[in-house]
Amino acid sequence: MNLYVAGLYTTGYSRGPESNFFRQSTPNAQAMRQAIGYHLESYHYISKGRSVSYINADRIKIFLDSGAYSAFSLGATIGLEEYAEFIKAHQNIIEVASVLDAIGDPVGTYHNQNKLEALGCEVLPCYHFGEPIDLCEYYVRNYEYITIGGMVPIPNNKLEPWLDEIWCQILTDGDGIARTKVHGFGMTARKLMLKYPWYSVDSSSWVQIGANGGIMLPEFPQPIAISLRSPRIKEFMKHYATFEEVSKSELDKVLAYYGTTAEEVGTDYRSRWSLNAYAFHRLGVNLGPDHWRKPFRSAQGLLF
Repeated sequence: MNLYVAGLYTTGYSRGPESNFFRQSTPNAQAMRQAIGYHLESYHYISKGRSVSYINADRIKIFLDSGAYSAFSLGATIGLEEYAEFIKAHQNIIEVASVLDAIGDPVGTYHNQNKLEALGCEVLPCYHFGEPIDLCEYYVRNYEYITIGGMVPIPNNKLEPWLDEIWCQILTDGDGIARTKVHGFGMTARKLMLKYPWYSVDSSSWVQIGANGGIMLPEFPQPIAISLRSPRIKEFMKHYATFEEVSKSELDKVLAYYGTTAEEVGTDYRSRWSLNAYAFHRLGVNLGPDHWRKPFRSAQGLLF
């Protein structure tokens, strides 16, 4: 599975010597940053500042998200023509681009898809949580790669039944094989990431968890509070400092595999960020490129 680490460049974490963040990181943190293979950035953010020049300097390609949801949340707007011009002007750094969402308006998003294509842009369509299911069917029939959005604010107890429905009814065939490549925007819940045959997903949780003093590793089901400044440091079994010795030893071994220590990631936020981003990348590597070809069976489907 292609796991795109979202927002590395817009947090100032480019790979080159021009990045203060990179230069001030430990050698191991730099090595982990260098190893990340899939990047997603938001047009809403990288269209400003120096992010594009950093991406060019690093000679990588990105999954370009329009950032419509972020703009909407901040009361900003994104011009469709400007978005189209950016896509056409920066093909050298764009691996794939998504449509400009019309937040809360599935018909508007559909029209934006057609308008961007008419302007000469090849963009992935986006089907959102709660939209009419026949729209999902339309995108599956007409595109080799689609995206699913609007999932971030939805609690898992509501999101999972909805995902079961669309994966069973629309996104897979009678044998449970994906009918098209599917990207899950903001798909952070590991259970849901692994359950469905996504072709790709992205997440910015690496920085959010790291900024809050935690680390996220494929070997453990939940983030682990480890910063010495974390308010959870005195809560029994809620922080590395209060783990039982056997649990500490288990985590220490995993951290040693990644070339770091509890002390390093507990005191240096750059090391936490690097570890989280690299661990997310490694999860995708471990799942392999054929994850999306594995058959899907929901609990409901198994009853019949």
